[in-house]
Amino acid sequence: MTQYNPRRQQGLPVVTSDVELHLEERAALAALTSELEQSGASPAQQLEQLMAFLADPAHTASAEAVMVMIRKNSFRAEPSQDEVLAELPDTHLENLLTADEASLFQRQGFFVIRNALPPNTVRTMQAVMDELEAEYKPRLNIGEHERVNLLDCLALDERLLQLLDHPSTFPKVWGLMGWHIALYIAQCTAYPPTATEDLDGSHGWHRDSGKFSIGERDPDGKDAGFEHQVSIKIAYALSEMDERTGMQVIPGTHLGKGMRGQRMHIPAVVGTQGTDDESEWWDKPREGGGAGNPTDPPTALGIPLDPGDAVIFDRRLFHSEPLNPFEGTWARRMVFLGYSHRWLRPRDEMSALGRFGGTCGPIRRQMLGSGPSGGTGFTSPQPEDVPLRDYLRHHFGEEGLAKLQRLLPLTEEDLPPQEGHGDKARL
Repeated sequence: MTQYNPRRQQGLPVVTSDVELHLEERAALAALTSELEQSGASPAQQLEQLMAFLADPAHTASAEAVMVMIRKNSFRAEPSQDEVLAELPDTHLENLLTADEASLFQRQGFFVIRNALPPNTVRTMQAVMDELEAEYKPRLNIGEHERVNLLDCLALDERLLQLLDHPSTFPKVWGLMGWHIALYIAQCTAYPPTATEDLDGSHGWHRDSGKFSIGERDPDGKDAGFEHQVSIKIAYALSEMDERTGMQVIPGTHLGKGMRGQRMHIPAVVGTQGTDDESEWWDKPREGGGAGNPTDPPTALGIPLDPGDAVIFDRRLFHSEPLNPFEGTWARRMVFLGYSHRWLRPRDEMSALGRFGGTCGPIRRQMLGSGPSGGTGFTSPQPEDVPLRDYLRHHFGEEGLAKLQRLLPLTEEDLPPQEGHGDKARL
């Protein structure tokens, strides 16, 4: 399997301080900056020389990089309430988190939204995947039967941005996590039919966020991990999957105790017995196609999905991606978007803000990682940092915000009635 570095292996410029440019261009721009600082020239003269440098066709990459930087840092003013309220259509308030969904998420660590994406959106996303695979498989030297995994995918095609705050899913995210959130990872994946000789393993059972679960110590001095929720993922299905070929989960494992690193006891809610050491199934090769394999725990569950369905799951939930055992040209495709609290460092470059931020509204810019008030705003947010808070305050009032502050889910039952708008408030 090809090891994937999302920028170098895509042949894109290496990202440095969120400004994209080739290394030689970065060096040239840095040399010019140093020269200007030491020249004693006035600010106006320095600006004139800098503009002349960027106007040179030989320095196109530097000019583009500066524009990326400007776009990322030009949203300093607090957006108006009208701008915030007009960004999300009424359909967001028609798809709020339900009490049943909140209960499922808390008990089993996931729930499924059927037909989350309408057919026209599914077709658009499938076309995007066709184009991305056609471009990047040869560039990354990915073989016929190898998995495609493109990180920072929202920066690769602007059409993917609509998944970020889609009306069918985004209200579920804020209902579970609140308003102080942003995207921290975005990836497109495709599993083509796997060669028969390769069907002896797959991505094993795991929790997301790598080594994030390692660090705390239990009384015996062993890694106890970090057991807080911290992040939520949406998995959008772009192809048909049955219980053998789709996403595999072990319900309830987000509640596990006794975790060491990403190894853990299987809690009683799952109905299996954990051991004080590694269990028989953890991190072992999986024998082919999905739930029901002899190497899997008995409560492993395969989730059948149709194109357009979405799975919302807790990052602590143990899950797995089986290999695709079918012959032919059918590929299993999914788009994963991970949301976390704004103070958590992202898992990929998150360069979509610099590429497309100029055409985004304030809430979408927040989701893409914008920080108008600077670094302190990620832990002590100002109004311009978190327009989603103003949106939720307008519709749910201070009582709704107080509920989120108490780490309680915000559901459709919390939306107050509004005279002239039926049972639920609308813009």
